[in-house]
Amino acid sequence: LACLLGIHRNTLHYKLRKLGLYHRFSTLSNYELDSVITLWKQHRPSSGLCYAVGFLQRHGLRIQ
Repeated sequence: LACLLGIHRNTLHYKLRKLGLYHRFSTLSNYELDSVITLWKQHRPSSGLCYAVGFLQRHGLRIQ
């Protein structure tokens, strides 16, 4: 993206952070992630992976 904009990647990161758009991945342990997904699956047993990722993102969690 920085290349397309013609700026250095550090400049892009700085501008994104300044605007509040720069997000890192959430620091969840495997146990915590399993717990969240288990609770979600209890309420939505027939939903798949895309819905699970959307659920996590809606709650401010970014996973890798």
